[in-house]
Amino acid sequence: MQINKGEQTNYIERFHGVELALRDVTDPLEEKVITIPQELLENGGILFDEELPFKLKIHHFGVNCDFELGTKGEPRSELSKLVNRGVGQSANLNVVSKEEDFSSDALNFGYLVLEILDGSESLGTWLTIANPGGNKYWEFMYPQLSDLAFQSIRHNGKLWGVTLRQEREYLPYSIELLDIENEYYQGTETPFNFESDINLHLEGNETRRALVYMNTPLRHAGKTFYQYQMNDSANYTVFQVIRNPSWLVPYIACILVALGMLWQFSFHLYRFLKKNSATPKSA
Repeated sequence: MQINKGEQTNYIERFHGVELALRDVTDPLEEKVITIPQELLENGGILFDEELPFKLKIHHFGVNCDFELGTKGEPRSELSKLVNRGVGQSANLNVVSKEEDFSSDALNFGYLVLEILDGSESLGTWLTIANPGGNKYWEFMYPQLSDLAFQSIRHNGKLWGVTLRQEREYLPYSIELLDIENEYYQGTETPFNFESDINLHLEGNETRRALVYMNTPLRHAGKTFYQYQMNDSANYTVFQVIRNPSWLVPYIACILVALGMLWQFSFHLYRFLKKNSATPKSA
């Protein structure tokens, strides 16, 4: 979860797993978003939704890829040859599929080649790539690819945007970033502490304030928010969110052990008292 200072967020993004987002931004006051999960993209074929005025034909999908900017006239990869619209065409992107990386510092760039169909008529074929750090980072990493965050499609007087992004999980609450602070080892630029001052906005206008820093996470509703990264100059923080469905197991185990010890002690105490009371007293 990434939050800019002064803003609040109510969703988390997964390291592994992407989704296709189609956004109708025709109305400046209200945006409609339709998402298609990775499972459907993996199956391929033609996809349609009652909320969409067109169909989608999935040509290629992968969870990770290598990509590079090319120049006109250069040979293109097999995945890129189909593309005739959007950034994939204008930047002459070459994409080569690769295996998903499960290491702790993995950066997986999911990709999708899709064709827009209006009935039997093709409106073109687009290439979209998901940035594991968030699609807004295309602008900083590769300015030529900044439009991957929103590739526009005009259809029947409406403006749609298409993008492949990390899968989102929306929460029934939101987190607002009030302030951030870095503490460094004296005389160095090596940080030893990151702090995020936040407000947790719950249902019913209830607000809970908390300070999240190294080894002191925020725990709420079965999820734990750890301080993961921070950028003091850009004024944003990143939380790593962990859900542990078995977090009660250690507590239950401790209770069972305590009950077992109590039963064992009570049993031996009962036998001792019974034996002591049965012993005849001397005159």
